[in-house]
Amino acid sequence: MYLLVFIRQIFNLKLFNTFLLFIIGFNFYAQRVEKDDETSVFLTTIWSCSNRIIEPNDGFFGEPLGYRINENKLSNWSFSLGFRSKIHKNIAWEGAISYLRNGESYLYEDLDTLYSYESQYSYIAVPLKIFFTYGDNIRLLVGGGILPQMFTGFKQNIESEDSNNVILKEELKTKIGYNSFVASIACNLGVQFNLVNSWSILLLPEYRLQLMSSLDRNAAYKHRAYSLGGHIGFVFEL
Repeated sequence: MYLLVFIRQIFNLKLFNTFLLFIIGFNFYAQRVEKDDETSVFLTTIWSCSNRIIEPNDGFFGEPLGYRINENKLSNWSFSLGFRSKIHKNIAWEGAISYLRNGESYLYEDLDTLYSYESQYSYIAVPLKIFFTYGDNIRLLVGGGILPQMFTGFKQNIESEDSNNVILKEELKTKIGYNSFVASIACNLGVQFNLVNSWSILLLPEYRLQLMSSLDRNAAYKHRAYSLGGHIGFVFEL
């Protein structure tokens, strides 16, 4: 179910059906046997629906959540480049470098008032994962791992409407007040479809949970992101 939702974020229904028939047709043509020492590289785009776990900080700096308790999810796009290498017949390890985004949104509407924002946190990550793999032309991938992340910036797009129906837009960017390093864990369950020669298509849903607060120790809140989404992209067998 989550795999279909993820794919349809990228394709409309008609294109999705065409894409599925294309994959099945190529899969019958591109018969390939899985090798014990296989190594491959991949390039994927990552769609995710993210939200946050937020609570007041301990001690002197903590503040009530206020309106932030009503924040909601936000869709994000990220990217990843990496490799996967077999260490056993059905076990592979994976390393990559990724540009990851997560965030949250807020909307308040009244008869003559509008206030909304979308907050986005950006990171350079180095995912390290272990996968169980099974199959040749249609390959099952089950695994997960840890994602060390270096903070690169925070962006917030704000939109408001005053009593005179004037729309005001503002963009805020900063790197101050955030932890420079966090880590997350990820779980994956997906499939890889062989195409022609050494090429494959990867569809890999992912759940990701941040283990450390995005904000520094003196912030008013503790903030940890989580997301559900997935990778789609190309794999090339070396």
